[in-house]
Amino acid sequence: MLNQQLAIKDSQIKEKDEQLNSMQKLLDQSQQLQLMTEKKVEELETTTSIKIKYDNLNLKQKSNAWWKFWLKNKT
Repeated sequence: MLNQQLAIKDSQIKEKDEQLNSMQKLLDQSQQLQLMTEKKVEELETTTSIKIKYDNLNLKQKSNAWWKFWLKNKT
């Protein structure tokens, strides 16, 4: 009787160990995905920031070029 109870408890402990291992793997995967997502967001923010600066610079240059052209023709 006692041996049977011990065997059942051993089986339950083994099952819980497997569940813990599975949960640890899922947690690791979740953390890796979170890190990948954060890196991707950072890349997109950097790319967007660079593009905005580039677009603003181009717009300013185009704007300056138009005024210079207009002023040349005015004089």
